[in-house]
Amino acid sequence: FYSDILSLFYSDILSVFYSGILSVFYSGILSLFYSGILSVFYSDILSVFYSDILSLFYSDILSVFYSGILSVFYSDILSLFYSDILSVFYSGILLVFYSGILSVFYTGILLSVFYSDILSVFYSGILSVLYSDILSVFYSDILSVFYSGILSVFYSGILSLFYSGILSVFYSDILSVFYSDILSVFYSDI
Repeated sequence: FYSDILSLFYSDILSVFYSGILSVFYSGILSLFYSGILSVFYSDILSVFYSDILSLFYSDILSVFYSGILSVFYSDILSLFYSDILSVFYSGILLVFYSGILSVFYTGILLSVFYSDILSVFYSGILSVLYSDILSVFYSDILSVFYSGILSVFYSGILSLFYSGILSVFYSDILSVFYSDILSVFYSDI
């Protein structure tokens, strides 16, 4: 099986496929495709495209576009836009907006009115009232009453009652009964 079939497959079929079909495909079709079609495509079409079309596009169209249209756009339109429109916009509108409107808005409305009037009233009036009156009342009266009255009553009365009364009863009576009677009976008898 190895010497006969594989040798037949290797020596006959593969050799025919390699020496015959592939060599014909390589030497004939590919060489024809390379020497004929590709050489024509490279030497004729690409050279014409490069030397004629691209040179025409580069030397004529781009030079005209650069020297003519862009130079006009740069020297005339942009200079007009920069020297005239932007300078007017900067020196006229923005300066007026900055020196006039913003300065009035900054020095007049925001700083003088908002700071000196509104904030001072808010600070000296509302906050001082809030601090001196409401918070002092809340601190001195409500919290002191809550601390000295309610919490002291809760601490001295309810908790002491809960500790001395309920827990002591629970500890001295219930647990002692449970320990001394039930467990002792359970331990000593059973």
